[in-house]
Amino acid sequence: ELNPILVKDLRSRMRGARAYILLSVYLMVLTGVTLLLYVAVAGNTGNDLNAGRRIGQALFFTIATVALIEVCLITPILTSGSIAGEKERQTYDLLVVSLLTPWQIVWGKLVSALAFALLLIVAIVPVMSLAFLFGGIGLTEVLIAIVGLIATAVLYATIGLFWSAVMNSTLGATSFAIGTVLILLLGVPFLIVIVTLILGASAPSE
Repeated sequence: ELNPILVKDLRSRMRGARAYILLSVYLMVLTGVTLLLYVAVAGNTGNDLNAGRRIGQALFFTIATVALIEVCLITPILTSGSIAGEKERQTYDLLVVSLLTPWQIVWGKLVSALAFALLLIVAIVPVMSLAFLFGGIGLTEVLIAIVGLIATAVLYATIGLFWSAVMNSTLGATSFAIGTVLILLLGVPFLIVIVTLILGASAPSE
């Protein structure tokens, strides 16, 4: 038997136009960046015999990078309103006193968001397959990129769900979720660079 929270959230998420608008914007941004990159790279290749491979590799890594950024930003937003939204609509108490266990509630909210995130990831496969037309990219690289995107979606969806459970408003949960994502994406690498520079400067020279 399917989780009723999962079924309810999936139906409400896919019933309106918001999901299709988000998917369309997501693909438009990805396609636009891909076309701009193709024009830029193709114009600089000239008569290079390895131009096809270079274009294919550039397209693949750019598509994967843009998709990763979009997944990092969209996925926590999908879950940040899951529980906080119930509190705002004053249906949270009814959800708690239902026959569902806390694990079933959390699992249903998380999987419903991940299902839509998985749809976003699957939607990039046709765009990513353009790299095969130019060569330089194999099936292994594509599978690694997809697995990496799925793992990233799970991580950031969990972050969004955490803040949704802690905060009482969707706006607050979304703000803290996006802030946490930015810290992980920008703050942690910055700290690593700073620590590396400090350790390198303090190391005794031979």
